Amino acid sequence: MPACVALARQAMATRFEVVLEGDYEPGLRAAGEEALEEIARQERRLSPFLPDSDISRVNARSALGPVPVDPRVF
Repeated sequence: MPACVALARQAMATRFEVVLEGDYEPGLRAAGEEALEEIARQERRLSPFLPDSDISRVNARSALGPVPVDPRVF
């Protein structure tokens, strides 16, 4: 019987949910957790509400000159 794993987290002012079905529950759970961690990484880079995110730093310092950001922001 196939396994079903549902994982969720709040990020970027929304709820993200991953639902995976397959034969190997531990692998499904690991894949779902990895996907949600990637969402968390993107939030840490892009959120204007986190003071140390690239976007917050650009918003705070761009009038003063160039602001280095993670290449993945673009």
